[in-house]
Amino acid sequence: MKQCEHDLPPARGVLQMAMVRRDVVFEKMSHEAWAEPLRPKVRCSWNLHQHSDHTRPLDVFILCSSVSGVFGNAGHLIRRQQEGTGDAGNPCPAQVTVGLGTADILAAHGLPPPDHFQNDARFGPLAVMTSADGQAAGGTSGSDAAAATVSLSSRLAQAADKEQAVDWIAEGLVAKVADILQVPASEVDPARPMYRYGVDSLVALEVRNWIAREMKANMALLEILAAVPMDVFTGKIAEESKLVADLE
Repeated sequence: MKQCEHDLPPARGVLQMAMVRRDVVFEKMSHEAWAEPLRPKVRCSWNLHQHSDHTRPLDVFILCSSVSGVFGNAGHLIRRQQEGTGDAGNPCPAQVTVGLGTADILAAHGLPPPDHFQNDARFGPLAVMTSADGQAAGGTSGSDAAAATVSLSSRLAQAADKEQAVDWIAEGLVAKVADILQVPASEVDPARPMYRYGVDSLVALEVRNWIAREMKANMALLEILAAVPMDVFTGKIAEESKLVADLE
């Protein structure tokens, strides 16, 4: 900063965008991998704050953080907000969230809708499809693109038979695990149990709540953490699901 003051005109604004990415499943994260991303955010921001005192007035001071701080990152076991913006007595600070994909973008790339589309009303406008007819970006038809944003519970309510419902549950479970890992669904093998993908008790609680919400089935945490392949576990979900019970 001293060099800048010597060589350049006075700074009129600061955009703090420094970052180090160490995206690791929490149970495999070292202390250094946890601390390293904090340094450019916390130390650098504090240094810039200290430097920009009354002797160096600024027009703007913008701190850019991670979108994970807004809706959470299950891979790091950050609990997602389920309703609203939190306690009214502790309002969210002013912030602008950028870089989030819309339902159209996700559908065009064959990606499932993220949890925050359904669990957080603040992101509702992003979940609305704008290409209801014709061809969506990337060659996906409007009907296929719309299906990508339909909740699993809505699909199960329209299942023709139990076999189709089980297939949709398996597809949804794989997508959920992929979302937790932040990887493409193609990298998740349904023949493996969930615990092999870093699903521990806290993440299993999130999965259980998702199963209860989307499939109207009450599953024990031990069943989610058991050494049972996901394609077998989906059958157990179907047996417990109130949406599948009447199907043959």
